[in-house]
Amino acid sequence: MKKIIKYNKKILLCNSDYECTLASARSFGKKGLYVIVAYNTKLSITNYSKYVAEIVPCPEINKEHEFVSWLLTNAKNHKFDVFFPTSDILVWYTLKYRDELSKYIKIKLPSEKALESVLLKDVTYKMCMKWNVPTPLSVFPKSKEELKKLSKKIKYPVVIKPKTHVCLIANKKGVVIFSKEKFLKLYKLNRLKYSKDKIVAKYPYICWPIVQEYIPKVYENIYLVSGFVNDDNRIVAITSDKKVRQRPTIIGIGVYVENYYDKELIDLAIRFIRGIKYTGIFAIEFIKDQRDGKYKLIDFNPRTHHFIQLEIDKGIDLPNLWYGSLYHKVKPKRNIYVNKDIRFIQLFSDLINMPGQIFLRKEKIKNVIRYFNSLIRARSFAVFDRTDLKPFFIDIIIQLKQILRHPRGYIRSIFKGE
Repeated sequence: MKKIIKYNKKILLCNSDYECTLASARSFGKKGLYVIVAYNTKLSITNYSKYVAEIVPCPEINKEHEFVSWLLTNAKNHKFDVFFPTSDILVWYTLKYRDELSKYIKIKLPSEKALESVLLKDVTYKMCMKWNVPTPLSVFPKSKEELKKLSKKIKYPVVIKPKTHVCLIANKKGVVIFSKEKFLKLYKLNRLKYSKDKIVAKYPYICWPIVQEYIPKVYENIYLVSGFVNDDNRIVAITSDKKVRQRPTIIGIGVYVENYYDKELIDLAIRFIRGIKYTGIFAIEFIKDQRDGKYKLIDFNPRTHHFIQLEIDKGIDLPNLWYGSLYHKVKPKRNIYVNKDIRFIQLFSDLINMPGQIFLRKEKIKNVIRYFNSLIRARSFAVFDRTDLKPFFIDIIIQLKQILRHPRGYIRSIFKGE
């Protein structure tokens, strides 16, 4: 006799190609929620998870008017009860249309001021200065004349980054520049994805990328502090990790991550969170600068992050803490800091990135040995799950297709790490 599953609520997730969406869908599904996944491309890892009850096509997320109209129509028609945003742009939409969406569905966000403090890097920089949280020295050009003067003064190399990932068209997290000539050639204004007039009216210089000091050996010293904060600004749970490997190697997404503890790092994260009065899920990225030994804040994600499955396996189920907080106050853990020695891997991404990890580092033979030892020790997986295998095979197909479609980009990532 077929088992009848009684679902509590219907929850909608988008970004079906994101690992954090897959981890969240599995987490919600295991708790008995009816998980609906909206997709732009059917060949996406989350679509094939057994924990997903329904998949539906939706407009491109970058097309604000079409996507938000679709979202509001489905909310009004009670197609889902809860919306869980898994990317910055979805957090931004939910903030912008909070009043209308909340008439029909359950949503939960930090305050508008707190979100601006973390989604706009120039505001994040000001908040770091205000709350005495170290961050890489950054400059925010506002004109071509200013840019030319800056090109003569700054010490190379530097990193050029978009001011936000919410409403700008930017293919990379950042670009490392090694000379004045390259700086003037490669520094280009970002283009807006949507609502151009409204956004520029509120944030006039949002299209001008930031110029940030380059910190040596960045790929060896990246740390992440993540957790959940109640509405009363009390931390429910917090943990920290270190990126061991990322793809691309120099500036990229973590593909091998391990648990890490340093009280100084945790204290800095808590100081910033409390300073801006942030609530909800958070993931704060730091670099440890080997020149002065300081942790420096470089990014703040107001949502689940790429290796959220690691935190779930460590005992901090962030998606379900967020869901629980919709209906009642979540109690802080007896010991809010969770420290478990578990290693996370995005298995196939890490394997295809292995040549670059070895080529760009010293002591290549030792690195080969370390690499294979690390594979054996991994216990938390971004996509692979013995009880839910389809997403893993879909992930392999997607990544192989991408390499075949862009072989030069793959080769550049191996030999240049970008």
